[in-house]
Amino acid sequence: MINLSVGKMLYLLYAEAYSEKVKSDSQSEYKEKSNEIYNYSVTKGDVKSHLPSEYKEKSDEIYSDLVDQKLIIPTDLRGNLTSKVGRFSLTKEGKTVLVNYLANTDYQFVSSKGYKVLNALQRCIKYAVLANSNQTMDYEEFREKFKQLYFQQWARQSSQGIIVIFKKDLTQKFITENNLSLQEFDLHFDMLNNRGEISITQDKEDKLIQWVE
Repeated sequence: MINLSVGKMLYLLYAEAYSEKVKSDSQSEYKEKSNEIYNYSVTKGDVKSHLPSEYKEKSDEIYSDLVDQKLIIPTDLRGNLTSKVGRFSLTKEGKTVLVNYLANTDYQFVSSKGYKVLNALQRCIKYAVLANSNQTMDYEEFREKFKQLYFQQWARQSSQGIIVIFKKDLTQKFITENNLSLQEFDLHFDMLNNRGEISITQDKEDKLIQWVE
């Protein structure tokens, strides 16, 4: 098990908090992404600017250590792996280690860093809930399968001239096709919404879903 220093924990947390969605392909063309493409990334400068002053001077050293531990990985604006240093993404292992640290640490946050850090902490709690349940699908797998199903529906309705994608219909179809519990679906779905991957509009009888590119 990887042990984190406080500085590394904060670096990972602020990286999670200030990561932004990478530039993606056109909405009309969906495709399964390989494990070598990451959906969120952040710059070293952004993370350094939010670190407490006592860790700013050590930020390059912390970054290098986290790369060596495979908790973060250099990526470009489209989420592809790169040899360039400057922008990076958290790996799945990095998120897992961060969640485990936050679940067991006595570290006290003494200043408010705003809603992005609070949202990041909320996401970490959801990761922990899923990790301690009978999880059958991780978030990235859910995201890609949900996106694929969404655009299958989008393409079918587009040929008919009207695009109205309801949450209830998509939920039932996804759960049936993937043998997923409603609880696990809702946790992943809420994370999609919290990260701005989808927009939701309340209709008279159900919620309308739109994938955000």
